[in-house]
Amino acid sequence: MHPTISECLDILRSQSAEKDQKQTAIIIIAFSLEKSNVIRTPFDYTDYLPPTLLNHRHSEVEQGEIVLALLQIFEDGPYVETGIFWAIGKALPCVNVCNLSPFFAKHWHEWGDSLLRSAIESLGRGLVDSYWDNDEQPVPEITSVLCETRLRECMQAILQRDYLHDDDVYYVADRILGQIELHHKPEDDA
Repeated sequence: MHPTISECLDILRSQSAEKDQKQTAIIIIAFSLEKSNVIRTPFDYTDYLPPTLLNHRHSEVEQGEIVLALLQIFEDGPYVETGIFWAIGKALPCVNVCNLSPFFAKHWHEWGDSLLRSAIESLGRGLVDSYWDNDEQPVPEITSVLCETRLRECMQAILQRDYLHDDDVYYVADRILGQIELHHKPEDDA
């Protein structure tokens, strides 16, 4: 893992770090993931990334390590904010979905509307960007993760919440459920 990213993760783990230090760490992680996954962009990262990360591209394995570290930081609790999910949403789509889906399925019911919105939007970005391969077929790893994590049931439960008043959450949950059901086979329930 790149040393600057390790330092950012240490800041997020720290109980003594200031809020603005943690926000800067999240921004650095998010934009370094995003920059690793785009070929060309008009966005200028020089104001957001240190020079050591401007020409660095995180491998898929490294992105997985970063996402898992962010999820562990979130689960450990010293830093509970929506920015972690925003950063995860910048990872490669398959890395995002394969790591965030099981975490989401396990914890979504514990979150308030703001965290739920951020997590579901991140998951939705990964799912929309990764679910189809170049031949318009579902990516096998994604299909497997969706079935194993029972994400379908999570989305159905979210859509049935009486007190859910966030249209964005409803829209993304409905879109994710639609994609899952499009490729859901009856024998998957057996």
